[in-house]
Amino acid sequence: SKVLLEVPASDLAGPRVHLAFRLNMQILNDQGEPERTIPNLGSRTYSLPLSELPRLELPAKAMHLPIQEKAGLWVVFHNRGFGTAEGFKLSLTRDTESSHPVTDTLPYSKRLGLGGMDSLFFSLSDSMLQGKRLRASMIPAKDGDLAVSGSSRDTVFHVSTKLLSSLTDTLKLDTAGSYLALPASDSKPLRVFVEKVSISSLPAHLAPPEGQLPITAYRIQTSGFTLGRLVLGKTRISSLPKVSAAAVPSWHYRELEGQIWVKLDTVPSGADNRSGTGFQSGLYALLLNQDATSPFIQLSSRGQALLQDDYVPLNTPIDVVIRDGEGVDLALHPPTLVSRRQTLDSSNHAQETANLFPTLARINFIPDHKSDQDSITVTARDISGNTATKTLMFRMGDDLRIRELGSYPNPFADTATFVYSLTDYCEKVELKIYSRSGRLVRSLEERNVVGYQEVVWDGRTGSGSNIANGLYFLKITAKAGKKETSKVYKLFKKQRK
Repeated sequence: SKVLLEVPASDLAGPRVHLAFRLNMQILNDQGEPERTIPNLGSRTYSLPLSELPRLELPAKAMHLPIQEKAGLWVVFHNRGFGTAEGFKLSLTRDTESSHPVTDTLPYSKRLGLGGMDSLFFSLSDSMLQGKRLRASMIPAKDGDLAVSGSSRDTVFHVSTKLLSSLTDTLKLDTAGSYLALPASDSKPLRVFVEKVSISSLPAHLAPPEGQLPITAYRIQTSGFTLGRLVLGKTRISSLPKVSAAAVPSWHYRELEGQIWVKLDTVPSGADNRSGTGFQSGLYALLLNQDATSPFIQLSSRGQALLQDDYVPLNTPIDVVIRDGEGVDLALHPPTLVSRRQTLDSSNHAQETANLFPTLARINFIPDHKSDQDSITVTARDISGNTATKTLMFRMGDDLRIRELGSYPNPFADTATFVYSLTDYCEKVELKIYSRSGRLVRSLEERNVVGYQEVVWDGRTGSGSNIANGLYFLKITAKAGKKETSKVYKLFKKQRK
C-alpha cells in the first residue's frame, strides 16, 4: 500500500522527513491460526531526504487571457516542493458544440526547480472564449509529484475576439447593429477582444440612447491600440429615439477604472450608420451627450488678465487657462496655440497639466519680443466635443513706461476714471491728485499690476470733502524694482448746476 504525505512549502535547506511505525504482531501456529499477540511493537526511526520531491500545483487563477495576435490562453503552474520537476504534462479540457468535451495535452520540455513558476500556451478558436467551460489539469511524470490542487476550477470567458485583416472584416458586438472594423486609412491586421460590461450610472450630461440604466458598454482591448486604429459602428441609428434634432447618439470612451466619458469623433457613414474612431483600450458605449457649453479660455500675465492690445512685459510668459466643468480634452484633441509672428515649439510653450481630461488646464507661452506687436490664438475642446477659440492681440513691453494715460469724463462732475497702461510688471503704482496751487488733494495706490488699468476717483479729498470746480493735476508714478517712471495729466472739475 501507499501513503501520500502532504509536505508543506518551506525555505529550509536540505529538509528531511522522519518516519516511525507502531505495529500489532500476531504469532501463528502451524495451521495459520493466531496463538499470541504482541501489541504496540515500535520500529526504529527512518530519516528520509525530501530534496528530490517536487510538488506541482495549479494556482486558484490558473488561466490568463493574453491580448495578442493569436487567440488562446496561458495556463500557469507552480512547483511548491523541494525537488526539480520534469517530464510532466498539462492538459486543457474544453466544451464543444457536441456533448463530448475535447482535451488538448502539452508536454513541459524544461525543468522546473524549487519555487519555480511557468506557463504553457494553448491555442484556441475564437468561439472557445465565448461562454465555453475550460479546465486545466496536471499530469505528473511519476507518482508523488502532484499536489492536491492538480486540477483548476472551471473557467468561463465571455469574450468575443476576431482577427480583423481587411476593410470588409467586422466583429459584431451585439444584435442591435454595433460592430468593430478597421479604418479605411489603415488595413493592417489587428486582433480585438471585446467583453460586455454593465454600466449602472452616468454623469448628468449623458443619457442612454434608448431605455434606462443600466446599459451595456464594451471593454475593447487589442495589442496595438492607438488613436484611429479601430472604428466603432452602429447601424440603424435612425431607429433610436432623439432628445432633440441635434441630439444624436455618439460613441464615448472611458478608462477602465475612470469616471470620465469622452466623446469620440463621430461622422455619418451612409444614411443609417455612424462611426466613431477608437482611442485606446478601455470602455466604449453609445450615449446621448447633452453638454453644449464650450470651454472657457483666459489669458493672463503674472496673475493679471490680458485685454486686447495689452502689454506683455519682457521675459514674461503668457499664461493660458482653460476651464470646463466636465473636462478639457488634452488627449484626443489637445489645445492648439498659434502665434502670428512666432513659431511655437517645446522651447517657448509648455503644458503644465498631467491629467488627460482635467477640468482646468494650464499652458504657458513665452513671446520672443522680436516685433512690437503679435497675436496668439488658442483653440480648445472639451470631452463632449464643444470647441472654443480665443485670439489676443498684444504689444511687447520694453522698458518701464506709462502709456495711454487719460481720464473720463473730462471735465468730470462727480467721479473720474483714470486709465493707463504699463509696459512692465509694477509692484506699486501711486496716483496723486494736486490742486492748481500744488496742494495734495488725494492719494490712491495700486499694487502688483501690469498692462491696462482703470482706477475710479470719487472726486473727494482724503478727508471726504467734495472738491471745488477748477483745474487739477494727476501725477502717476510706477515702480518696478529699481526702475521708476512718472507722468502728469490735467483734470477739470465742473459741477452741474
